[in-house]
Amino acid sequence: MLFRSTRVATVWLIMPLLAQARWGASAGEVGLILTAGALATSATLPVVPRLSRKFGRGTAIAGSTAMVLAGLWFVGTAATIVGMTFGSLLLGIANALGIPALSAYAVDLTPPGRLGAAMGLLRMATDGGVVFGPIVLGLMVDQLGLGYGGALVWAGAWLLACNTAFAAAMRGHKAPRG
Repeated sequence: MLFRSTRVATVWLIMPLLAQARWGASAGEVGLILTAGALATSATLPVVPRLSRKFGRGTAIAGSTAMVLAGLWFVGTAATIVGMTFGSLLLGIANALGIPALSAYAVDLTPPGRLGAAMGLLRMATDGGVVFGPIVLGLMVDQLGLGYGGALVWAGAWLLACNTAFAAAMRGHKAPRG
């Protein structure tokens, strides 16, 4: 969850800086880009339970990860505000698919009587990503000279590495479908 919430910090903190640096985007234009992602999340959430039952949580997590990678790439390499908005839409849909599936997966893995502790740990990891994501990405931008777009692409690579490790650790675990 830490790696996924780092992506959230990436979007909400780096995307506005990137839009302003590349195109001189106004506060209103940045707001529209971010709102597009939030609306995509809201529009997708009603179908998530049905998709999760049909395809399983692991598929939802994998599909969400692929969409996050694509969204970060579109945002990080966008030549226009339209391209960045498309990336924001992908990231919004990925939020709707992935976050409930990860939470449900954590419930599946939690021994009886430990749900409170597990959810607290999940929340701590989420908050940790929001705290450390901007620091790490800021250092990447400032110290490595990657620029905002490069930092987003590297965040995508980090997400891929973390998800690959997650998939390897969960291999053989049979979570209930839906």
